[in-house]
Amino acid sequence: MFKKHAAFFLLFVLGPLSIVHGPVFAQISKVDPLLGIFAEQSSGKKAVGLASKSVSINQYGEKMVDCFIRVYNPQNIQEVAKHLESVGGLPRSIIENILTARIPLDAVAEISEWPEVAYIEAGKPLTPKNDVSRVTTQTDAVQAGTGLDKSYNGASVIVGIIDDTGADWGHDDFRDGSGKVRALYFWDKSKSGSGVSEIPNSGGVECTNAQMNDGTCTANAGGAGGSSHATHVAGSAVGDDATYTGSAPSADIIFVYNVETDADSDGDLGTTIVDDAKYVFAKATSLDQPAVVNLSLGTSLGAHDGTSLMETGLSNLITNVPGRAIVNAEGNETFMTTDTGAATYNGLHGSISVGSSQNNGFEFAVRNGSSLITFGRQSIIDIWLPSTASCTIGINGFSFDKATTYFTMTAVSKEGSGTATGGSVTAAVNFTWDNLTTAAKFIRKTDYLIAWNDISKKEATDIHKYSPNKVFVAGVPRFDNYFIESPEELSRDDFLRSKNLDPKLKTLLFASKPKLYIEQLDHLRELIKARASGGLAQPVNILVRPHPLDEPEFYKEFADTTNLYVDQPAKRTSFDPLHEDKMEMDYGDLMNLKHTLKYC
Repeated sequence: MFKKHAAFFLLFVLGPLSIVHGPVFAQISKVDPLLGIFAEQSSGKKAVGLASKSVSINQYGEKMVDCFIRVYNPQNIQEVAKHLESVGGLPRSIIENILTARIPLDAVAEISEWPEVAYIEAGKPLTPKNDVSRVTTQTDAVQAGTGLDKSYNGASVIVGIIDDTGADWGHDDFRDGSGKVRALYFWDKSKSGSGVSEIPNSGGVECTNAQMNDGTCTANAGGAGGSSHATHVAGSAVGDDATYTGSAPSADIIFVYNVETDADSDGDLGTTIVDDAKYVFAKATSLDQPAVVNLSLGTSLGAHDGTSLMETGLSNLITNVPGRAIVNAEGNETFMTTDTGAATYNGLHGSISVGSSQNNGFEFAVRNGSSLITFGRQSIIDIWLPSTASCTIGINGFSFDKATTYFTMTAVSKEGSGTATGGSVTAAVNFTWDNLTTAAKFIRKTDYLIAWNDISKKEATDIHKYSPNKVFVAGVPRFDNYFIESPEELSRDDFLRSKNLDPKLKTLLFASKPKLYIEQLDHLRELIKARASGGLAQPVNILVRPHPLDEPEFYKEFADTTNLYVDQPAKRTSFDPLHEDKMEMDYGDLMNLKHTLKYC
């Protein structure tokens, strides 16, 4: 089996089209190219695309990425794990020469330079798959003992079901003849918890067989419902239904719920799947039972030749270990013949044979749909070739009818990178009324501009030289929130009570100017006096909404004033005594402003 090298290209579809490459790491030959894409996709406040599953933020605000790390010498792997901790990493499973860990994204370059490290591979997202048939696999014949020394039904064997949905472990198909739950353990990684002892730095909640049977399991009660993918898969593998019998109806079961929204692990990635398999086998070892792990999950990324670190890690768990096996789904990528897009989009893999000094093109199309949306409306073109070969690769993007060229990219060779041109389209929203005039801060001119009204459109064309057909009038987007109904809206009474104001009274809103207009405090004092002396038409609440740059201590003297509340309009994100503080309004602040304008 020869080793292969990879080249990755990221194609954004359904909108602006571009090819994006991440930063070049110090030891590029030792780092998965996908990590560069993750770095690029997580450069903003929130990771997007595939990085949204692989990159997380730790308690210190650092971006962490889930990885496999392969070392040259297995004897040094404990040392590497300790070294990872010294740079903020969180090592988990150690399987011979393979390590799973979360590491700071900024530390990838440094770690790649360690002499003990052979390769760093990104954790690839996996998606559900299941193609199981009793007839095709001759399961019925095995259970009947046809042509065998006896019948086999999984008795005394542990079957581990690892899935990205929760299994209904309390279902009748997963109970024994006395009605007891057959599952020995359920590791629910969708719940916040201390994890399991078998996997360091893990999270989630573990339930034992006794807890599931006596009703004290703190994980998802009964799993996540009978219609989940995990329940379907488990039914095929270990279900004990009289009509729809599974492959091993008498087996013991261990369920692992690995979910991408998990607060503790990092989602349904290849790294965490290896952790899950190690957990199942560790339990089987402690119970002195043979075990099979079912993975009805898969990814189309990688060479599929056993050389990826995920494949190596899984192989290390079972190689030369009696009584251990891993079963993987064949895949669900083939289109139904009744699908109108089958002829165009069917298949995910293709091969190209290119001779020396020859050029060869390969055409592919990307279909819009739920799978594309799941991965951030993007596609990865994963190209592999023998390590002894070399080539240059370029990519062009066209409309579906091939009449329009969206972008082109000059061919690149080994360790090179390129950016597609001709397809990137940028647009900006005119955020405030004076952005185009007194508060103009255009870092770069965008291709399109969304303006509030015809006045701001004219300012964009006259001052900033936008073409009129590149400016669209769409109203005031920052006011949209005031007109969109939300289930989180409060009633008038509840809103006023939340401010310690009297719902029986009308409410007067006092909105201040910035802190340099200190005389406004005199105006507020006069207003309070007028209310107390009956100088107003009727008794009222007073809701004070300071300017976001006002200092809270300016209003301390009013803290004990009856039916008066000093509000908090926004949150200070930084303090700069020489310039201007930075303030931000989150969703709660916007809802508060909406209530204020509605009820005052």
